[in-house]
Amino acid sequence: MTGPGAFSGDPAVKAALLAALDRHVKEGTLLFDGTIWDGVRGSPLGIAIEGDDLQLYSDRFGYPLPLVALLDPLARQYRATEDAIEFVRCWIETPAVGAYLDNIPAALIRYLLTPFDIQGACQPLVQELLRLHGLGTDQDQPSREDWAAVRSMIVRLDAEPLEEAEKRILSLCETVAWPANRGCSILNEALSAARRIAASTGLESWTQEDQKQSDLILQRLWNDTEEARAAGEQPDFPALFHAEQPELAARFEENLRLSNAAYLQCGLDFADRCLALFAAAPVSAASHQPA
Repeated sequence: MTGPGAFSGDPAVKAALLAALDRHVKEGTLLFDGTIWDGVRGSPLGIAIEGDDLQLYSDRFGYPLPLVALLDPLARQYRATEDAIEFVRCWIETPAVGAYLDNIPAALIRYLLTPFDIQGACQPLVQELLRLHGLGTDQDQPSREDWAAVRSMIVRLDAEPLEEAEKRILSLCETVAWPANRGCSILNEALSAARRIAASTGLESWTQEDQKQSDLILQRLWNDTEEARAAGEQPDFPALFHAEQPELAARFEENLRLSNAAYLQCGLDFADRCLALFAAAPVSAASHQPA
């Protein structure tokens, strides 16, 4: 463990960041959208540094870049503004002053991969990725050859006739076949892939044939209402679908509801895991400040 850790090992830095959050919440100038700072209003990252430079946030507050890139996307997933504000507050409050956060990106990747360490074509690949990301930043790092070898495994699997579920797992593996602290996007891309997997577990009885038939009907309804839409009308597509195929339409809507709920829950669970890892992070040996 090197460096002063979170908040440069200085309680005053953490206190100032919390004060900035409180001020923007009170003034109604905290936005939950893309990363932004317009001089007055901003996203959680924007108000922290009065800008949009992820590297500056990382340098100032000690969060690795892949974590910094998560802040605004995770905050805006909450439907209630109060919940979004509470998440941002926990993002700041949970890490101890001087906490060592560099191992957390790899731990989050292992969290996303672990459910897929199951029998199937992708299992050896998942196990190797779990091993590589389990080495941590304090131990012997995987070599470039290690990462190249795992990406070669992905290329070989991609050429095989995989089931749709395995293709989605392979897509997740492809996003994390790199060192965890490489660049900004690895965790956001991995979470997107995990969400797609979660969203695929909708109605148990829903089949690929059901989806294909629904897509064909909806496309035809879209084409059939072209003139009405051009005239400014807003066709009620759910009603049209129900009128034509009531049983299929009902199951389509239930599958969509369950898929959307699973997609959202995947992100919320990921945010909770992130905060739990913050809470458990050890304090850097270079920091002598109280939490």
